[in-house]
Amino acid sequence: MSGNCLAKFADTIREALDRDPPRPAGYDGIEQLPQKVVVFDADAAKVKAFIQQQLEA
Repeated sequence: MSGNCLAKFADTIREALDRDPPRPAGYDGIEQLPQKVVVFDADAAKVKAFIQQQLEA
C-alpha cells in the first residue's frame, strides 16, 4: 500500500486494526493544509473538461 493511501484512509485503517497506521514522511500536519473542493453535477463531459483545464494551467 502506498504512503498516499495510508494518509488518505487513516480513519478506516484505524477502525479495522484498532491502532493508528504509520504516517509517511512529509504528511505530518496534512489535515491543517488548505483544501480545494470543486462540486460537479453527474456530468462526465464537465468533469473531463475540468481535468483538461487543470492539466493545461
